[in-house]
Amino acid sequence: MFWAFIWAFFSLPAGATEILQYELAELEQPGPPSFVHIGEIVDLPRFHKIASPLGIVNGTKASSSEFPAVVLLGGYSNSYYTFFCSGTLIHEKWVLTASHCLTDDVIDPIQDAGYQLTVFWGSDIVNNGYVDKINMSAIYLHSSYDDTNWENDIALIELTSTKANGDIMALNDDSLNSGWINETLTYVGFGITSSSADDSGTKRWVDTTLVNYDSYFVHIYDGTWNTSGYPNYDSTFGTCQGDSGGPGLYETANGYTVASVVSHGTTPCPGYGYDTRVDKYITWIDGYVPTIVTDPALISPDTDTDTDTDTDTDTDTDSDSDVDADT
Repeated sequence: MFWAFIWAFFSLPAGATEILQYELAELEQPGPPSFVHIGEIVDLPRFHKIASPLGIVNGTKASSSEFPAVVLLGGYSNSYYTFFCSGTLIHEKWVLTASHCLTDDVIDPIQDAGYQLTVFWGSDIVNNGYVDKINMSAIYLHSSYDDTNWENDIALIELTSTKANGDIMALNDDSLNSGWINETLTYVGFGITSSSADDSGTKRWVDTTLVNYDSYFVHIYDGTWNTSGYPNYDSTFGTCQGDSGGPGLYETANGYTVASVVSHGTTPCPGYGYDTRVDKYITWIDGYVPTIVTDPALISPDTDTDTDTDTDTDTDTDSDSDVDADT
């Protein structure tokens, strides 16, 4: 048995013609393993955090300065907030995430409960609160998203305003090939740390291994294999509920690029993960986002501190001392 928690548009941008609607699906599969989407909503209408969306397992808690472009998706109302997925800021006004995070099954209950759909910034939001938040303006699901096999599980969120001095992530546009097998991907998300945990809302990261790929997904797995060459579904490290929509990062000589978007995996987590390939959707993303970056070297390394460097312009007053020299 495997099931999928699937989701769609919450508002329709001007000129949009498609609204994708999917329902919670419970599907039969012969034998193990069972699969779960890495995002799940519970306990509406008034709660501060979800009890079970997929989160990083056996990872490291991120500091406030680590992976600032990785964000938490949720709802906000009168100092109450709810969480349901992760995402990545790829432009000052755009967030990359998974389609299954944003179907009506997820966002309608949140809005019906009086919450404004919101993107949150911070590292330990559940305990220390957020450091910034911006409301969602529009949501774009891939028009070919398939809720039966989770193909094209990718989506974009347009924000109501730009993220001032916000760090963004570059996208991987290199086509996957056999050279990627056994490469390390770093996953970052706000999910729970085991299938039975209740600790979402804290940003964590973990390194795991890309063991295979297909036309839609990268396969991540860090466990053992049986004598027939099949996984034993016993990974030690990986993603879990709440990490859905978050990035799988590939480290290049110039910095990290987003190589995948967390989609689904075997349960209990961590098991064997299937995450949407970003390289297959560069053209689709480019059709919405005004400017995309594929080379980390083109991103200012310390965007948050640019305001500090603005104070460096005060050192331009040193040039006044040059004038003094003239006097």
